[in-house]
Amino acid sequence: MCRQPAVLVLDEPTSEMDARGEHRIFRELRAMAPGRITVVVTHRLDNVRVADRVIALDRGAVREQGSFDDLVAMEGRPPGELYALARDR
Repeated sequence: MCRQPAVLVLDEPTSEMDARGEHRIFRELRAMAPGRITVVVTHRLDNVRVADRVIALDRGAVREQGSFDDLVAMEGRPPGELYALARDR
């Protein structure tokens, strides 16, 4: 019998994957997430675009929190600054 955990915790789940593999992982994650608490630890802000709530940590302390759109709109402050840098390649 397979258990259906109430909480999913993923730490950098796609750090070593190509774009196709990463897309598959997050497609499956979205399918598994409803009705569960899902925590994804990542440095890639695009990976949390579909999150209900994003929490940005700095040295273990909460630095910012909110929706993806709200946080990336914070020009000059992380994670908005980091998102802008990632887009400017």
